[in-house]
Amino acid sequence: MSEGAVMGLVGGPLLALASFLIPFLTRSAVEGGLGPNAVAGIRLPSTMASERAWVAGHRAALGPSRVTGRIGLACAVLLTASGFLPQGDEPHWASIVLFALGYGVVLGGAVWCAVVASRAARAAEVSAPDPPGRG
Repeated sequence: MSEGAVMGLVGGPLLALASFLIPFLTRSAVEGGLGPNAVAGIRLPSTMASERAWVAGHRAALGPSRVTGRIGLACAVLLTASGFLPQGDEPHWASIVLFALGYGVVLGGAVWCAVVASRAARAAEVSAPDPPGRG
């Protein structure tokens, strides 16, 4: 199997998985199915500060995560299809472009989500009232 075919037929489905997981995990954190943990979610000091910060950060990142997921999924479908293009000694240019674009979108989208989530989590912590008994 040529490099271009591997890019498309392996890289495409893996890109689709990443594109699905980003909005799925973000939504799960907002809905309460995914609390602060050591493995999944937007794990930054600001979002891990409290349950309130965790939910606020993920809620703010929900829009960017959906955009990232949709664009990433579109790239994944096209990348997978590019694996069936005639490949020569070098991968087809479409496979290279779609691989770079798709994974760039997912990585850039993850950074976008992290920045948005961090800002919202910090704002939620600032606006949080003091717990009872403190004052």
